[in-house]
Amino acid sequence: MSIFSCSFATQPGNVAQDGVDGNSPYTKALAQTIKRPGLNIFEAFNEVGLAVMQATGNAQQPWVSNSPIRGTFFFAGAPANVVAAQPTNEVALLQERLKALEQQLKQSKDSDVAVATPPAVAPVAPQASLRPSSPPTAGAVVPGSTRAVLYEEDTNDPAGKLFVGSAVWRTETTKPGGDAAVRADVQIPERGLALAFSLRRNTDKALPASHTVEFLFTLPANFAHGSISNVPGVLLKTNEQARGVPLAGLSVKVTTSFFMVGLSAVETDLQRNIQLLTERTWFDIPIVYADGKRAILAFDKGEAGARLLQQALTTWAAQK
Repeated sequence: MSIFSCSFATQPGNVAQDGVDGNSPYTKALAQTIKRPGLNIFEAFNEVGLAVMQATGNAQQPWVSNSPIRGTFFFAGAPANVVAAQPTNEVALLQERLKALEQQLKQSKDSDVAVATPPAVAPVAPQASLRPSSPPTAGAVVPGSTRAVLYEEDTNDPAGKLFVGSAVWRTETTKPGGDAAVRADVQIPERGLALAFSLRRNTDKALPASHTVEFLFTLPANFAHGSISNVPGVLLKTNEQARGVPLAGLSVKVTTSFFMVGLSAVETDLQRNIQLLTERTWFDIPIVYADGKRAILAFDKGEAGARLLQQALTTWAAQK
């Protein structure tokens, strides 16, 4: 499991300003902010972003990509008389469980083969919950689907690249009598990229997560960026142009094309996640390619997705 936090000078598809006094707005804000004691890393990056947006009239919006970080990190020291917070038992257990899952799958005979049916991993149960959904096929936009958009960075084009596709929503059951998962088959035909996205209630008592989100990507052999290196998490937003709000959870790369996010079971996180899943209409999936380039895959729930998610969340809540 990779642990990192990275603040970029501007959002994907934009070019950072150079400034007029020898330092760019981002460099100036970062240099000033990290000297302030008492700001943890997330607070510091947020303050930097706000300062840059103010200095540039919202033309430049720094972008942060991170995985969950155990404990609390301060650039200039913790505030006086305050002990850095430690992760809750639930979060710590979730981190360890996902890390163990990652290592066990990677130690299988061949972690790159047959991603659609990865080996069973004892003692985690049920086994079906560890299997990513069967991969979709990239192709033409499907009638009755919702809108999907892939935004990619492009060093030769400040506006970046935009590829339009579709998402088809449905439910699936991994085994007879088992819980239904909500699934979206996302296709970006021009890129040859397809994603099987699924959200399901976690029934594995050893995994302290309320729900799991799975991402199974299918890419062409000649994909321009090689492969997908990381999917830091999942965000929800109100419309295509809005900034996403992340769900509370931990992300793990299981194989070269299969990623999983365990959503936090801490009650406050759980309620906030449910609210975001219920009220927000678009999903944002941040992507880091193998060549270091960044992208965002966004897709709309539409009426079908919203209905299926609401029905599933209501059913799952009743099964606690």
